[in-house]
Formats: sequence, structure tokens, C-alpha cells
Amino acid sequence: MIAALFRTLAEGIAAWLIVMFVLFSLLTELPRPAPAQDYSDWITRAFALDFGESATFRRPVNELLSERAAATVELFGLAVIVALFALLIAQVRRDVAVARSLTASIPFFWWALVLILILGLQVSAFPASGRMRLSLTGGTPPLTGRLEYLVLPGLTLLVYLQGRFLLALRGRERGWRAAARAFADELPGLIAAIIVVEVIFAWPGIGRLLIDALTTLDSPMIGGATVVLSTVTIAAGLIPRFLSQIPARPSDPAVAAVPPDAPTLRTYRPLLIVLGILALFAVFTGVLIGMAGLDPFALDVSTALLPPGASADGTVYLLGTDELGRNFTVRLLAGAQESVFVALVAGLAAVIGGTILGRALPAQIVRSLAYVNAFVCFFPLVLLALMWHRPSRENMIVLLALPFIVPAAALLYREPLERLIPVWALTAAQVLLLEGLVSFLGIGFRLSLGGLLTAAQSFLINGTHLVILPGLTFMVISFFLLVFSYRHLPQKPLHQDGG
Repeated sequence: MIAALFRTLAEGIAAWLIVMFVLFSLLTELPRPAPAQDYSDWITRAFALDFGESATFRRPVNELLSERAAATVELFGLAVIVALFALLIAQVRRDVAVARSLTASIPFFWWALVLILILGLQVSAFPASGRMRLSLTGGTPPLTGRLEYLVLPGLTLLVYLQGRFLLALRGRERGWRAAARAFADELPGLIAAIIVVEVIFAWPGIGRLLIDALTTLDSPMIGGATVVLSTVTIAAGLIPRFLSQIPARPSDPAVAAVPPDAPTLRTYRPLLIVLGILALFAVFTGVLIGMAGLDPFALDVSTALLPPGASADGTVYLLGTDELGRNFTVRLLAGAQESVFVALVAGLAAVIGGTILGRALPAQIVRSLAYVNAFVCFFPLVLLALMWHRPSRENMIVLLALPFIVPAAALLYREPLERLIPVWALTAAQVLLLEGLVSFLGIGFRLSLGGLLTAAQSFLINGTHLVILPGLTFMVISFFLLVFSYRHLPQKPLHQDGG
């Protein structure tokens, strides 16, 4: 137990130092660099929470962070409660393959827009945004007086966490150790989800402050917010990570042996068909659109926001038009092509990199890297890198592949090469979500599934199809990637073998 405690602390400290180094390296490239001379100075300032003055607000970063901290703590507390409930549901539904894959394929940022549309605007059952009602007297009312503002964010986080836990609890592991490990593994993703939820629901927390700072390249604010969120992620993960590393008794069902199957290409035939169809779609859709003389950027404001099936000037718009009169069928196909191409290529790059890493390093090093990797919230680092480096397709692929190389190495360690196929599909589904998040926040591609949803936020009422169709397309792609890959994943990844 003592060894597990020291190992957990060492991994947490290593993860924190790595995040600080990457963050410092990125901030020094900004037009307004961080107020630190070198890495040691940056670490000292991070320990002292001294980030200087915000370039946007002209106020000390510490003051701004302290003002927003209460709102983020509220949302994080809600997320922990929701996570416990989602874990219970996931333990029951983990063996239902279709329901498991369907839940995990729902893009939670799209689900948030659907909740706002139905429960916030159409039914008006709950507030669509904000943390409380505006008051002339100032101050924040007690939590009991504004619980209704937590409902839609809570339902959004529930769908996200349930889907993530259903993936994390794969195999035959059961018990509190598996639940603790799943919770620890999903903490970085939970912090990323909280950041996005704060943006969607106009929640005045640190996550929203970070996104605002990224859009203006306010490096002191970016540094301060990222340090706080990363530190909270690592600190909150220490206890569940420690509990999951306590050795279990041989009779514990959490360590029951699972006989592996012998994979062959015939085993993966349905998955190979899905991957082949998606690859053909990613490669040839743009060519077919061009051969048909269609242009996803062609404007005609006289036909703006036509519903699906409407016609104008003799042209039938199968899926309607967007706010600028552009053919939404063409835009949806082009956006889906971009998202699928990036997901497949970045997923394959991550899996190949993980395979090489897993075969080049000994088991203990790969296991330690996997534990350290699980502490790190890559989301704000990816956003910052994309804000500084032009989000071209090549840059996007590289940056989206990097967070998944070590997890792929842990999954594929000493596994037959055929296992690369289901791990590629799983990684592609995860990259699809990450690319969607980045583009949804306006930092990635404008013409992708996430980018289409960015513009649709302003037309929830009179352009419902602009919201529903990209989300459903996202779900279908992710579902087929997950439903045929899930059962073929390694049952006992290296970082979960208790070694």
C-alpha cells in the first residue's frame, strides 16, 4: 500500500511538471509571452500562483481566477455527483453492446444544444444559460435558490460521463477498484467537458475565462487558468488513482482471468467494412462534390434558412439551407468528410506510434507513461497549440494524435498486430470527439461537423436542422466505429494489469 501511495504521488508530480513544461513552451511562442524568464522561474511563479496582469482585463490574473473559482467549483461538485450516478448506471448497462455504443457515441456538446432547444427554449422548463438571475443588488444567491440553473449542465455531463464510463469499464472487471480507476482515468476528460459546458451555458467559471483568453492570446490569463485547471485535475485524481493501484486479492473478481481470443482478419470483417466505407467516404466525397459542380461555400441569401425538402428557383434542397443560403446537404457532406478524414488519419498515426512505442520500451516504462498520461488534461494544451499554429489539416492531425499515442501503447503492448484494427477504430472515435470539440469552440475547422454546430448555435429556433443533422451524423459515424470495435479490444490493458 505504501508503495502504491508513493508511486501515485510520483506519477502525479511528473504529470504536473510535464504540463508546466509544455505550457511554458507554448506560452513563450505567443506574441505576448508569459511573465517568466525560464522554466525554473515559470515553475516558481506557478507554485506561488503569480501570473502577472491580464492583457485583456488589465487586472491581476489571481483576482480574476478567484472571482471565477466558485462557479467552477460548483460545476465540478455537480460533475462528481453526476459521475457517481453515471458509474452506477454504467455498471448495469456495460454488457448491453448497442446501448453502450450508442450512449458513448453521443457528442455531449451537441446534446447540450438539444437540451437548450427543447427544455430551455421550446418548453422553457429550465434556464437555457447562466448561473443565476440578474440582480440589481449584486451578490450570489444561495445554491438552493438557483438549482434550476444546474439541471441542463448536469444532464449534459451525465450523458458524457455515462458514455465514457461505459468505455472505461470494458472487459469483465467489476468492483470498486475498477470504478475508482475509471473515475481517475476520466478526470482529465471531465475537466475538458466542464470547460465546454461553461462556454455553452454561459457559466462564468475559469473554463470560460480560459477560452476567452485563448481567443485574444492573453498569455498571463491562459497560463493561470491552465495551471489551476491542470492542478485540480491531477490533485483530484490522486485518491481514486491510489485506490485503484492497491493490489487486489486473487479471488477478487476485478482480477479474474479473461481468456483472450485469437484475433484474425476474419474476426474483424464487419469492422474492416466500416473502416473501408469511411475511408472511401473521406477520400472521394470531395471529388464527387466537385464533379457534380456543387460548392459548399456558394451563397444565396434569398434562400437562407430553408427547411429540409424546401425548393427555390427550381432547386430542391434536400437538407435545407443555412443562414447564408448555402446548400446544407453539400456542407454536411463536406464537413463530415473533413471530420472523418482527420479522425481516421490521426487515429491511425496514434496507433502506429503507440505500437512502435510499446515494442521499443519495457513494460514498466510503458505502464508508468500510461499512468502519467492519464493525469494530464491535454484539451487546453491542444487548444493553445492550435491558436498559435495555423489549424491546417496537417497540424490538426499531429496535435490530435499526440494525446492518444501512450494509451494506444498500453492497449497494444504485447498484443498481436491484428489488434491494431479495433484500437484504431476506438482511437478514431475519440479523435472525432476531440476534433469536434476544438472546431465547435471556433479554434479548429469551420467546415467540419463541430464547425457546423458552431454557426448553428445562433439559429436554434428557426434553423433547427442546422443543429440536429450534424449531431446525428456524428453519432452514426461514432456508433459504427465503437459497436464493432468494443468487443475486440484487449481485455486487460497494460496499465490496468495491476503490475
